[in-house]
Amino acid sequence: MKVLIISHSEICYHPRLLKAADYLFAQGVDVTVFNTITGLASISVYNEIKNSRNWEIVENDISKRTFKSRIIWFLSSSFYFINKLVFKTIKVWPYIRHGSTKNFIFFSVTLKKRSFDYILINLVDTLPFAMYLKSKTGAKIIYDCQEYFKGQYTHFSKYQFNWVNRAEEKYAPSASIVLGTTHVMLKRLRNDFGNGPRYFRVRNLPAKTAIEFSKANNESLKLVWHGLNVIPENNRGVHILLKAISQCKTAVHLYLQGHISEANKDLLTVWIEKLNISGKVTLVNSANPDYIVQSLVSYDIGLAGELAAEDNQKLTSSNKLFEYIYAGLAVIVPDLPGLAETVNEYAVGKLYEQGNFNQLGSIIDKLNINRELLEELKMASRKASEEALFWENDFGVFFNHLEA
Repeated sequence: MKVLIISHSEICYHPRLLKAADYLFAQGVDVTVFNTITGLASISVYNEIKNSRNWEIVENDISKRTFKSRIIWFLSSSFYFINKLVFKTIKVWPYIRHGSTKNFIFFSVTLKKRSFDYILINLVDTLPFAMYLKSKTGAKIIYDCQEYFKGQYTHFSKYQFNWVNRAEEKYAPSASIVLGTTHVMLKRLRNDFGNGPRYFRVRNLPAKTAIEFSKANNESLKLVWHGLNVIPENNRGVHILLKAISQCKTAVHLYLQGHISEANKDLLTVWIEKLNISGKVTLVNSANPDYIVQSLVSYDIGLAGELAAEDNQKLTSSNKLFEYIYAGLAVIVPDLPGLAETVNEYAVGKLYEQGNFNQLGSIIDKLNINRELLEELKMASRKASEEALFWENDFGVFFNHLEA
């Protein structure tokens, strides 16, 4: 079996695709990964991930480190801005074949001559390009809806939203397989795309690995939030967590793990000073994508602060939820359908009304006081991760339905 995986940028920053590539390669599948854009993220992290894998990599380097890279950067940027100008000027479905897929076209000559059984993608931006390759190679499309894209783009301009809507409307029903991250999301996708594709739930689970859990913590309660970027005030709700900490009456400490810009670091300082929580918040560097779970085991509770301003955040379930669980943490997350689905099924934590920092702070205090209940929730996380919540479980069920 030959599978092409198309990653919108460095695959190390697309956890589902990275785990899919690793799993498929381990099963003897001939895997080719196409990184359509490299140079947007940490080169050292990307190279570390790339050099530790044996699947084939085709990449489009726009990092400007070489002459060829500078040329590709120029052409890619020109193509993108010309397309954007056309898109905004005529305000109709773009006549350029790949719409807003930026520079994918530059490797289409190379890829369309190859033979693939399946093409796996995880972004709507890639969908028209994947369908174009399907017409040239005969490959079947696996459309991994890691996000509910129509819901995600509702706050964008109406033209961008219309592009997403039209792209899925035109191409998604022709996909052979559609993956979704929750049952509630799959229900919506079936309604959107019809009965043409086959549907599978593949949750954002960590790959199975041995974890050495930390011992019970008898000191100040350790709380953690992690993400790619720490942004103090957006719909990821870090500011909700900061407000909750300011309401806690027991000894707690919040660790924010991820990359943070200087501007956001200054904004975080403003929040900390305004809420009078100096000494209760610590920034932690981003973890290597291969060792996120290991970086979380020393904490007690994993937090999420999502504010569901859109259907996407209501229906999906973030990577961090399952990484917290696999690390053996109790979780406290907003009571949103996609997140609640897991918390209720496995009894690994508590839910709070989204945005309600007073309620969140109260739940944190109760678990801090009742350490026996906290340990029960942490043990439930360990049990769930050992029995069900690991990547090979969900993806293996889906893989067994693929036809060579």
